[in-house]
Formats: sequence, structure tokens, C-alpha cells
Amino acid sequence: MDNEYFIIGKDGVRSRIGQSVAPLNASTIWPSVMVGGSGSVGGPMPNGGSSTGSPEAFNFSDYYVLTGDPNTSLYDPDPAFDDILVRLGKECRAIR
Repeated sequence: MDNEYFIIGKDGVRSRIGQSVAPLNASTIWPSVMVGGSGSVGGPMPNGGSSTGSPEAFNFSDYYVLTGDPNTSLYDPDPAFDDILVRLGKECRAIR
């Protein structure tokens, strides 16, 4: 990936942060962004089943924001993530 990531401080100043491969050494990688993985939420198929091959399926990537504290991050998995993802995805698709 060739993305750029920034943190905006309380003073409104934007500072570039790097992308981490893995959180190996806290003293050299924080703050940074790590691509954690990807996933899919299946959509309906003509046979009544569900599949990630459905045109209504959602594919996504997880990004972890690593802070200066090795015990915390801004990523907090929500048990309702799939439901939220599908609802927001359908709203966005309805706009286009």
C-alpha cells in the first residue's frame, strides 16, 4: 500500500505518521498505522444462500492506529461491526 497517514494535534497542526508492518519495537514505531487484515460480509445469492461473491457483499480492511502507549490503541472492536458496516455500506451505495 502507498497510503499517507496523519495525526491532527489539539493545535490543529497535521503531522505525518508512518505505516508499520508489525508492532515490534514501541520506541521506534509509535505513532503509526498498521494494516491489520481484511474481511468480507457476504450478500444474498439467487439460490437463497449468502456469499462474498454477491454483488451486495462488502469487503474491507482493518487499520490499527498505534499510539505512544503500548497498552492502548484507537482500534476497539465492536461486536456489532458487521451490522454497522452493512448499514453504512448500503447507505453509501444508495447515494451513488
